[in-house]
Amino acid sequence: MTFIVWLRRTLQPLVIAAVVGSFSLVPVLAAQFKVVDANGIKIGDVDSITSLTPIVALNLDGRWFSLGVVENGFVSTAQLNFESVDCSGTPLLFDLGALVGTPLLFSPAAIAPPGDTVFLPVLNSASEPKTLGSVSSKDGTCTPLLKSVETQVFPAQAIEDLKSKFAAPFKLEETSPAATSQ
Repeated sequence: MTFIVWLRRTLQPLVIAAVVGSFSLVPVLAAQFKVVDANGIKIGDVDSITSLTPIVALNLDGRWFSLGVVENGFVSTAQLNFESVDCSGTPLLFDLGALVGTPLLFSPAAIAPPGDTVFLPVLNSASEPKTLGSVSSKDGTCTPLLKSVETQVFPAQAIEDLKSKFAAPFKLEETSPAATSQ
């Protein structure tokens, strides 16, 4: 079955909302899927879908966070930032809870080299205001910010390379017969 046919059969009865140029699907649809690796090992249940990328909830070291999953790897749900303009020094993650005025239940999480290493806030660290000078992408490319930005951030640390835990390619599997009742 082609992706377009699958998409049409699966999404036709659902409401899709366009949000800032991306698609967000009803959580009920997301709850009907899980992502597994090439060996059938469950990576996580899909809790939402953004820009047609499944977002899964993961738990490492007792900390919950979410990541996007594509066929060949993981997608950050947060940026890995630095005070320096060359991505040297302590990695930092935005404190999104400070922006909304309340602590969040999920930790911000970024993916960076080596492999698909998850960066989470240092355990029990408090966020503090810092002036950011650069951001590192998933492939390790450092991009200096055109203008320094001061914001609340957590110091971050590398937790685990998910490529050593899960084997690509990844795929979606249905978890509920409700998704096939058409």
